[in-house]
Amino acid sequence: MVVPGVMMVIAPPRIRVLTKAQFEARKIEPWRRNLNVFLVIWFGLTFYLVTYGFAMSWLAYLLGQSPQDLREANEMVSIPLAWVNSAFIIRPTTSLSAVFGIVFANCFFYAAALLAILRFVQSRPASPSLRLESHSQLLMIGTATICSCGLRISNL
Repeated sequence: MVVPGVMMVIAPPRIRVLTKAQFEARKIEPWRRNLNVFLVIWFGLTFYLVTYGFAMSWLAYLLGQSPQDLREANEMVSIPLAWVNSAFIIRPTTSLSAVFGIVFANCFFYAAALLAILRFVQSRPASPSLRLESHSQLLMIGTATICSCGLRISNL
């Protein structure tokens, strides 16, 4: 309890309250925003695939799946680098550090593809028919859709 108190005296936390105008004026460059999104996707996918592969391989082992099923699952994680060189295919003899490296490198390509798709979808202009002004307009659209399908809603 003494250490946090001493740290508060040495380096007190700085809380900056920004007005709306100051917050809107503080813009992040597009390349930095894209880099942040890319890195989050890359590391997130890597963490997800490693934990998913670990959990699913143990589950398959406990359920008594055939070695062919495990091999196919490992080959799915090895794509796209396995297309370039067969040394990047994850096998039972592959070391743990090599598996992490292969998954990390493959997730780079997955993240690049997902970022490209994300930027393409976000760059498209929204059609005016999809812009909603309020929640009540959304409720009216939902009610009209449900009623046109033959369902009745009473006293929303």
